[in-house]
Amino acid sequence: VSGQVSREMSKGLSDEAVLALGLPTNPAAFDIYLRAKDQLTKITGPDDALVALDVLEQAITFDPNFALAHTTKARWLSWVSSADDDAEASGRYLQEALAAAERALEVEPGLAETDSTLGGVRFFSALDVAGAAEPFEQSIAVAPNDAVILARYAPYIAQVGQEEKARRTIQNAVLLDPL
Repeated sequence: VSGQVSREMSKGLSDEAVLALGLPTNPAAFDIYLRAKDQLTKITGPDDALVALDVLEQAITFDPNFALAHTTKARWLSWVSSADDDAEASGRYLQEALAAAERALEVEPGLAETDSTLGGVRFFSALDVAGAAEPFEQSIAVAPNDAVILARYAPYIAQVGQEEKARRTIQNAVLLDPL
């Protein structure tokens, strides 16, 4: 079914337009991606996330230029790196998260989700406040009304001393998507 959804979503769009949306050009990759995302909604800990990430890696194998698969991988590896008690493994997962975020940006520059993910991994997991600035600012420039991107951006701008702007940003995110 999800393969049909992917084909219908991209019907009539050029390959360039499909890529601009961050979608895969391979329906099988999209199907696997959706299965991995479903698994990620049900995780109870890092081990579950790693199993789902193995499934997500299959989607990337089918379509190495599937930007949203790389961003999803980066966000979840970032989470796993923060949740893992083993410092060596945590560091390895963080490096993999940064590499996945960079790959997403390489594959699909200008997609707000890729920039926001890179900013988030740098800020929340790598604790690189300065390194998070450019990707976060770029994501906001591209998608100033995306609630998820605004919610990722607000803690960053609060950390850099822009508390009032952070408060307005999170209020705007809640107005855009109250759930």
